Amino acid sequence: MKSIHRIAAVLSLSFGLSLFALAQGSITGKKGGEPKGNPQVGSKGSPPRKEAPPRKQDDGRKNDNSGRAEPPRRQDQPVPNSGSLTGKRDGASRSGSVSYGTVHNQAARGRTQGVVITDAPVVASNRKIVIDADRENRVQRGHSGYRDGYFGYDSRWRDDNFWYPHYGFQWSSDRCVPSPFYYYGHLPPYIQVFRVSLGSFSWSACTTSYDWRRDNGRWSRDYRDRDLDDAVRSIEDSFRRGRIRSMSDLVPARGSVLVELDCEGRYRIEADDFYDLLRDAVESTRTLSYEIERVWADRDRATIVARHRFANPWGGSSMQWHTFGLERGRRGYEIEYFKSSRRD
Repeated sequence: MKSIHRIAAVLSLSFGLSLFALAQGSITGKKGGEPKGNPQVGSKGSPPRKEAPPRKQDDGRKNDNSGRAEPPRRQDQPVPNSGSLTGKRDGASRSGSVSYGTVHNQAARGRTQGVVITDAPVVASNRKIVIDADRENRVQRGHSGYRDGYFGYDSRWRDDNFWYPHYGFQWSSDRCVPSPFYYYGHLPPYIQVFRVSLGSFSWSACTTSYDWRRDNGRWSRDYRDRDLDDAVRSIEDSFRRGRIRSMSDLVPARGSVLVELDCEGRYRIEADDFYDLLRDAVESTRTLSYEIERVWADRDRATIVARHRFANPWGGSSMQWHTFGLERGRRGYEIEYFKSSRRD
């Protein structure tokens, strides 16, 4: 009898332990039974889940699809074209809709030999174009002549990739005038004459030297003109970074800008037109360096001279000197005069 009671006690204890184990499995979420599927031979249950690698801290550099960080660009490395080679860029032009539908890129025609860019046509005040070089409407390699088309950095570049919608690509004495950036071989050489005003225009440079120096990324002097400091820094930053945004506020919202050509010709152009021309020069040029040379400032006016070194389409580099004439307005300093010259 005692044996029977002992056996019953053991069975009761085993049944109780089984119920306890089932209860524990329910509490922890672990289900009984074998895992579904065909587990690998020699493994116990499902393989352990791999944790995702920790996310790398953003160091401010752009990453490509390969996951490798792009090294920071040195000052002597060119800024690549920001415009799309295959379609329209973000944003819109200020002076109209771009719809050339043509290709005047000499590189797209297989022409890769460098050209000699001679003096641009002279714009006279009597509304006539004075021709002082070869009258033929083409670029002659190694000879004097006016430009025809442009040489893009990339053979895929199309006319519609530019921001300015009123370029002229071939010389015509009664239909176009030289662009402010005529000596930039990768940019179109002319603009339509109906976009400018010709006449006797005058402009005088400032004469009081503005003492400044680069100090921890800031312009400084004993008596600071903060608006002028910001204007100088904006011009430099725009060309160095290849983005017009920094100097957008320097281009007037309305009115016109006086443009002087290297050949002493002058004309006035609407502010919206000048903005788009300047944007093409800033964002479509592979800048190697941009240095502020001198600054003069009189009351509410300033003159800035800068040196622009950029890669030309033929593997070398070219140099242009920019002169900006600024005048203080309600929004701060604004550009009232511009000249791009091959000589200081």
